[in-house]
Amino acid sequence: MEETKYCQGCGALLQTEDENKDGYVHPNALNREIVLCKRCFQLKHYGVFRPGKETYHSIKMIHESVHLDDVLILVLDASLTMTPLLEHLKELNRYKNFYIIANRFELYEEMIKKEKMLDFLSKNIQKAGLKAKKIYLLDHHLETIFDAILQSHEKANLCFAGLENAGKTTLINQFLQKYYPNIPLLTKSLYPGTTLQPLKIPLDATHYLMDTPGIKSHRSMLHQLENSVLKKLQLDKKIVATSYQLCSRQAIHINNFLSFHYIEGEKQTILFYTSAMCTFTRSKEENAQRSFDSLIKDYTIKTNKIKTFKDLTYYDIIIDKKKQDIVIEGFGFITISHPGQFRIYTLKNVNLILRDAMI
Repeated sequence: MEETKYCQGCGALLQTEDENKDGYVHPNALNREIVLCKRCFQLKHYGVFRPGKETYHSIKMIHESVHLDDVLILVLDASLTMTPLLEHLKELNRYKNFYIIANRFELYEEMIKKEKMLDFLSKNIQKAGLKAKKIYLLDHHLETIFDAILQSHEKANLCFAGLENAGKTTLINQFLQKYYPNIPLLTKSLYPGTTLQPLKIPLDATHYLMDTPGIKSHRSMLHQLENSVLKKLQLDKKIVATSYQLCSRQAIHINNFLSFHYIEGEKQTILFYTSAMCTFTRSKEENAQRSFDSLIKDYTIKTNKIKTFKDLTYYDIIIDKKKQDIVIEGFGFITISHPGQFRIYTLKNVNLILRDAMI
């Protein structure tokens, strides 16, 4: 009987018949020690990314692949914790060895102390109804976290889940490099949807590590911006805080992705936490449309979905207490110091979430 093989990059079932389907590999490549499908090979060696075609509901995959006594590790992006999707993850409470690792703290560690970040995470994760055994904040001491988990569960399988682009694959590769340096690393990319099917990696004769596809939020900015734009933004490389003193009837444009309008309220400091590659421009609210349109031609990083200001969708936001964040899922967040009325123009069907300020 012919052995069933899976791509060691994305987990897709390997096949040699149809180049247009997931898991295609040239027959001559099947005998290689590390077998990657054509899609993963092109991503790894040439940086060419193609979306998968046949992936299905990620939560369902987790339940079909993870046993109740396995160790399940949910990886989150520390700064973007408050997303409506978190509430849908309460199904993961069924796993008795359920842990959460909040990733990318290093992007914010100069802005917020570790203890405050952990407190912020704990409150918001609890608010979402998740009941993990422990919440870890990933800083520079990865081995401390995994030493603690491995000592408590010596013979358990390790299964990883996470929202798309939370850094799950990078974290798994760091784990393998530290504890199992002879095992090949996984294919990683900054694009959502790289892993298509659960990928089981034998760690020794008795247990394994499993990577599951990222849990998709269709209303994340990650699914609105083109891959070429995401590559230039490099959202996992550096986050900066850009500060403005704004009065009402003023606007801030961020490339052609977003236009922030302060409609009514007292003069205040507003902080924008975004990729360092973003370009900011201030204008009067009455001139916002004209200035936005005049700037588009000059941007080196821009989405082709927005040709003029009229292509944007607006969202009205009223804040009635101090220190609130407006989270633009998959992009960044804006900290508002004082109450006021705001309007955000951005791409259609993007999640905007209000929360108590993180920083």
